Amino acid sequence: MVCLVSLLAPIPLLLLLPEEGGPSGLSRLQQLGLSATCYTSNPLLALFPLLLVMILFMGPLVEASMRGVLAGFSSWDLERDPLIVARTLLVAPLTEEWVFRCCCIPLLVFAGCSHSLTVALTCTLFGLVHAHHSWRPLLQGVPWRSIAAQVIFQCAYTSLFGGIMAHAYLLCGSFLGVAAAHTFANFMGFPSLRFGMDPMAVCYPVRWWIWGCYGVGIAGFAWALLGGGYQWLFKVVGAPVCALTRG
Repeated sequence: MVCLVSLLAPIPLLLLLPEEGGPSGLSRLQQLGLSATCYTSNPLLALFPLLLVMILFMGPLVEASMRGVLAGFSSWDLERDPLIVARTLLVAPLTEEWVFRCCCIPLLVFAGCSHSLTVALTCTLFGLVHAHHSWRPLLQGVPWRSIAAQVIFQCAYTSLFGGIMAHAYLLCGSFLGVAAAHTFANFMGFPSLRFGMDPMAVCYPVRWWIWGCYGVGIAGFAWALLGGGYQWLFKVVGAPVCALTRG
């Protein structure tokens, strides 16, 4: 089903959008994030979405590295089911970014939606489609209140991430960039705050240092995404040639 949706998703775009030009002035391949020019002209800007997410995860990255040094283990269990690993780190990032970013966003831009409206629509849809995770616990007899809380949290979290990726894709037009960022976010998972609350946690003695890294990462991410940091980067490195909008 996922493969079928991924194959069908670009059809409306190919039928409606002109081969060259359009509201963004880009070719179809550029709007789909598949043009080699997007990556050869400026590889750093092509990885802009990944850089954004890595800044946001500064705190969890520092915590994971310290746990690796102090306890000798990684936060990611590479011995888990290989199919689950492939789905989480490869299939889901590629297919979801392809459908929700590369195929949906150019259509909304072509329809005349503003940058903000495009981000709002795609992130809402991206969050809602993750509500299907409620079926398995429902069949397992988990109380509906617990399921509702879990679904609301997951939809909110994925909507936020979808908004970040939509904004980044509009600015750089890089399919590989948003897919790499998605893979990284799935690898890290939602941050656990156990290190700062459980005295038995390995990193509890250095919790204030890690909390500081969390704050720096969030502040840096906010500046890079919303405070004009990306505009400074674009001036220094060069504006991306495949940007669907300029923010």
